[in-house]
Amino acid sequence: MKKIKLGYFADGPWSHQALDKLLIDDTIQVLFVCVRNDRPDPVLKIKAQENNLEFIKNAKINSIEFINKLKNYG
Repeated sequence: MKKIKLGYFADGPWSHQALDKLLIDDTIQVLFVCVRNDRPDPVLKIKAQENNLEFIKNAKINSIEFINKLKNYG
């Protein structure tokens, strides 16, 4: 079965359990975790490290450079 690939853009307490649910779903492959640049969520950072996911923060997530970086995950 081909997995759905996704990047996880989130922060805050609600996002911790949501990420846990995505990580146990055999039909989904989380490629990275992207958080707020000004206040990165430390819990998401730990979860990303525990699951060998890249932890991304970028001040300009709508910039062409950042969007081009994300295309490499496809």
